[in-house]
Amino acid sequence: MRCQKAEIRHRPDIEDSKMTKRVRPQLIEDTRRVVAYMRVSTLKQDLENQQHGIIEFAKKEGLQPIKFVGEKIPGTTPLKERKLKPLIESLQRDDVLIVAEISRLGRNTSEVLTVIQTLVDKGVIVYSVKQDFRFDNSLNSKILSTVLSLAGEIERELIGIRTKEALQRRQEKGLPIGRPKGPTG
Repeated sequence: MRCQKAEIRHRPDIEDSKMTKRVRPQLIEDTRRVVAYMRVSTLKQDLENQQHGIIEFAKKEGLQPIKFVGEKIPGTTPLKERKLKPLIESLQRDDVLIVAEISRLGRNTSEVLTVIQTLVDKGVIVYSVKQDFRFDNSLNSKILSTVLSLAGEIERELIGIRTKEALQRRQEKGLPIGRPKGPTG
């Protein structure tokens, strides 16, 4: 459902030069949709913090009403299996997508850039709340999306390296690795 916000715009180009009064202002509908996409990686996490931040941002920016799309699914899940894919397909020119942070759009540089570029090519404006960024077709947002998604990917790789090193140390010490075994039965 598209938001229905009416806006009054004066049309001086249709004013009669012999008349002293202006022609009645014309109502023009703003038909853009504002959608917030939220994702957490585990069932134990909740979407409340992301939703709160998005609501505050949207109020400040005048982006109302908001339709929320949320899911609890690991970011490593392929895009085609996430709610984000049909959401991207449904968004149209002048629609707005708000995310808490760009890492919610994907787990590697390629996927984040693909999602952002697909949306920007469609004329969708993407806001990232925590960073207070706007992604559109400007040069600044192209540079910004590349740098930020690359930094996120590097951090995830570093976490993976540290985890593997810690597991190797535990194994060398003869300590158990992995989750504790549950009761059998």
